[in-house]
Order: sequence, then C-alpha cells, then structure tokens
Amino acid sequence: MAIVPQRTSLVPHNDQFMLLMVNDNNENPLQVGTQFLLTAIDISSVRSRDSVGFPWGDINILMLTDVHSWVSSHFRPDNSPLLTADMGDVLSLIEHLQSDAAARGTDLFIVDNGDIVDGTGVSDATAVRGVALFPLLKELPYDALNIGNHELYSEATIRGILEPNGYADHFRGKYLTSNVILSDTKQPIGIRSSVLVGSRTGTRLVAFGFLYNMLDASPAVTVLPVQEVVQTEWFVAALQQDVQAVLVLAHMDLQNDLLFVILEKIREVKGSTFPVLFVTGHSHYRGFAQFDSHAVSIEAGRFLDTVGFASITLTPEKVITSHRFVTANADELARVTEVSRHSFVTENGSRLKSMIQKVRQELELDRVVGCSPQHYFVGTQLWQLYSQNIVPRMLDFDNSTILLMRTTGIRYDLFEGVVTTDDLLCVFPFPNRFMIIVGLNGSMIRELVPSLSISFRLSVELTSLEASSLYRVVIQDFDRSSITTTLTRLGTQDYAVSNVDTEYTTSSIWKGFVSQHWPCPESPTPTSSPSPSVLVSESPSSRDSRSQPQTIIVAVVVSVLAFGIIALGCLWSIQRCKKTTGLLSHQAREHELSHVGELHHGQPSHVGEQA
Repeated sequence: MAIVPQRTSLVPHNDQFMLLMVNDNNENPLQVGTQFLLTAIDISSVRSRDSVGFPWGDINILMLTDVHSWVSSHFRPDNSPLLTADMGDVLSLIEHLQSDAAARGTDLFIVDNGDIVDGTGVSDATAVRGVALFPLLKELPYDALNIGNHELYSEATIRGILEPNGYADHFRGKYLTSNVILSDTKQPIGIRSSVLVGSRTGTRLVAFGFLYNMLDASPAVTVLPVQEVVQTEWFVAALQQDVQAVLVLAHMDLQNDLLFVILEKIREVKGSTFPVLFVTGHSHYRGFAQFDSHAVSIEAGRFLDTVGFASITLTPEKVITSHRFVTANADELARVTEVSRHSFVTENGSRLKSMIQKVRQELELDRVVGCSPQHYFVGTQLWQLYSQNIVPRMLDFDNSTILLMRTTGIRYDLFEGVVTTDDLLCVFPFPNRFMIIVGLNGSMIRELVPSLSISFRLSVELTSLEASSLYRVVIQDFDRSSITTTLTRLGTQDYAVSNVDTEYTTSSIWKGFVSQHWPCPESPTPTSSPSPSVLVSESPSSRDSRSQPQTIIVAVVVSVLAFGIIALGCLWSIQRCKKTTGLLSHQAREHELSHVGELHHGQPSHVGEQA
C-alpha cells in the first residue's frame, strides 16, 4: 500500500491539537476498510477544564524521550521559561495525573523511548556509565520502555543494564527491545513485545520497541534490521492479538523511513483504519507527523526539556487523536495539573529529589573547576575553542599536527562564569581515547575529509594544507573505523594509527584545560547541591543581556547610601532634600527595574533543534 506522510510544523510549547478521524457512514472506526476524513482543529475551542490540563481520551500516553541523564533540573538559563523541573517533579506530575485518570475512570500509560545515558555527570561521572543513574530511573512507574543507541555503545553499560535486580530486571516484561538482541544468546535484551492492559477500562494495546538500524553498536549486541523483523512470525502473531490499538516506541526520527516499513506491515495485518501511535525520538526536537488517517508520530524533545502527552478516543463514529507538549518547568507542571506549587511535589517525588541530590554530592558534580570568560554556544564557537585551543594546548600540537573529529560529541553550551564538573560533562560527555594517524599528506587529507560524513570537521582549513607536506592527524578512537574504512576505499595505504600518549580523554581534557587556564578571580570553594537559581545567576540570561543578579544588589546598596547622604543633606535644606530624594528615588527605581527585566529574558529555547 502507498503511504504518503504529511508532517506538521513543530508545535510550540503547550499548544494542543486534536485530530478527528470522522467516518462518513458512522460505521465502527475499527472496521477494516472503512474510509475516514481527517480534520485538524485547535482543541482549546472544545475543551473547558482541560484547556489548562491534558486532552484525555480512552487511551492516554505520557512520554519522555532522550533524557540523556538530565534527571536534575537545568541549572543554566538554556531555555525560556527556565527548565526548573527535575525527575522528582516529573514523578509528582505522573502521580497527580494518575489520580486524575482514576477520577475520570480512564487509564494512563507511562513510557520512555530510550537514550537515558550520555549527557550529564549523573550517568557519565562513573567508570561504568549509568550505574548511578539506573537506580534513580527505577523510581519511575513506567509501563513500557525502549532502548536507545546510547545504551549500546559500551559493553560495560549493557552489562550494567542486565545486572541481576538491575534496570532490565526491574522493568521485566516492560523493557521492549524488538530488534536488539544479545550477540551471544541471540535473545532480546528485554522482551520483543507486550500487551498493555488498562486497569479501569480494560483497553488493550500491543506495544513494540524499535531502534533504527544502528551499525556501530558494541559487539555485545546485534541490532537486527527493522525490515527483517517486521516479517517474522512473532511480529505478525503479536499484531494478531485482540487489542484496540498499536503502540510503537521507535528510537528514530518522527519521519524515519523505517516507520513506514513498520506501518505497512501493521496495515497489512490490522487494516487501514486501525489506530497506530508512534512515540519517536533520537532527533532531539518536538514534532508531530500524520502518516495516514489513523497513524500519527510524536516526538517529545530531549534532555528532560519536554513532557509529552498523547491520547486516542474510540467511538462508533470517529477516532480522536490529540497530543500536548509541556515544558519541564516546575511552575508549569503544577499549573497544567491545577495543583498549587506548594503542594505539587508528592512524597515520592520529594524522595526522588533527595536521591538525585545525594548522587550529585557523591559524584561531586557541583565542584568548581574554573571560570569561563564568556558564553560559548554549541556549534562553531565551541568547536573552535576545542579544536584550536583546548586540544592543541593540552596535547602540545606542533605546526604539523591537526585535529579531525565528529563535532556531534559537543552537545551543550558552556556558560560564562563558574564552571563545574557537571557543566563540562554536559558539554562533552564522551570519554574517547585520542589516537594519531601518521603518513598522510595534505593531498590525501583534502580527499579524505569531504568523503566522510558531514559531522566531521578539521581544525584547520583544507585549503591551508600543502599537498606534499606530511601531517599528524589526531582523531578519537570512536571515529577510527569510519576514517580508516574511508581511507581504504580511497586507496590510501601508507599510514599508521596509534594511541596518543596522554592521560586525557576527549571528555576529561576539558576539565584539565579549564582548571589550568581559566582560574576564577577569587577561587570559589567547592559547591554542593546548588539550587538552579544560584547557578543561573552565574550565567548570562541571554546573548545580549549579561548583567548578573549582583547588579541588583549593588543598585540597592547604592540607592540606600544615596538616600543616607540625602537625608543628611535634608538637615540643612528640607526643601532641597525633598526634590533631590524624589528625583534620585525615581532614577534608582528605573535602574533597578532595568536589570530585573534583563534577568527574565532567558536563552532561546533549544526545543526544535536537532542534535
């Protein structure tokens, strides 16, 4: 069958949309072969109480994706509104929504779409990535989970997931790895599929967990091609079960071609009007796509910046699918649940918050390393800092040594002011080894770089390389296979690859550089468990607004001193005092308010950007 996708534009924060799949003949919407018309409307015009909350239906899904260990709130002003919610707040939101679902007599399913590691010190400051994170995530009442590519790069992380009574064991029967198997046993890391059953309505969903066709996973696992898996007997048998809808957790972009491969098989088995919901991810943005009249795809951000919600309502006349994105701001989560901020955090949520802070303290994630002279943004700024300053200085490059790397390892801004251990792990969380290629001349390198993927960059301009001159090319071990395979394809043979003699990794070199070259003016003492407001105050609130909260304090102190001086003057001239006081009071207030306004501008949202 031909499936023509139609992608909507990215949905702004908190916008809500409803899709009405209307049957012209008022027939059962689940009947195979029935034709429907599709209409999209703004659901704010048809909802009352839920204009604040969520678009509830018969099937309700709360989703997270690509959390990347951002279980703490964002301590830096990287979004407007500030991302002040941590995973304790998300757990509180879930519990409030579960109570709401009970009052409505409906069901709520909680899902995570993978990529839980690689992003902050909570997962990346330990020798085995994720061992400190997994116990925290076990506190979430997930009904279904998928696996992401970042869980599969390191065999140690894979083994950590599989430890007895560990992450996979805790979510036994819920951890869906439909096309990821262990290479030695040929068995899935979790399970291939499951049926979610609503405890109140009895609604049944068959759920799968797919990963894109990943080619660079650890040898400990095998990622089976999606095209092959959907043709297997077990997949067809799972679809043939008595269910009301299909839920596919797919760790891939919301319009990846593989989704249509999956959908075509579902349509072959279940018919053209069977409800299908794809919960997607990996691309790190908010988005929604409509595949056909009864299949949609939803992607809910990254780094715990978004909580996604989707619902399906089944009636004899129509199928209604709606969704909502909520920014992970603690005040916003309380507002949309219509719970006061004071009473929003539940007992379990509070306990998880304490667990998170304990982990941060034990890993010393808030220890001050140095102070950044400016705000460096992801992209050219941080790449230039890394490739032309940090690596050359720390590895003692000479004029013939250059750096060639993928830039996708740089994942987060480095903010002006105090820099902590966690800040640097957020910027570059991947501890790859440095390697060096010798024997390549400028002509070979000029041919090599354009033949690699677009994510590779060189620390110098290609045009600056002399064709016959030999260069020492520093790379990271993660890129070795891609580079050497390309060199072989190009017919380049006379070169050698070896490890660089250094204790630094691609991640730890940041900490070494900052501690040596960016000292703080007054050598701040190590901090512990900072509140978001404390660290936000140490960073610029926008590219053009770099005033610090201390400016307000200075303004107030100056104002008080001014009033004191004026008061003394008043002893000599009351009339002059009144005029002067009125004037200076007005000016001081204008000055103070101007800086208060600057603090609330915030950085533009990262939502909508792809990694």
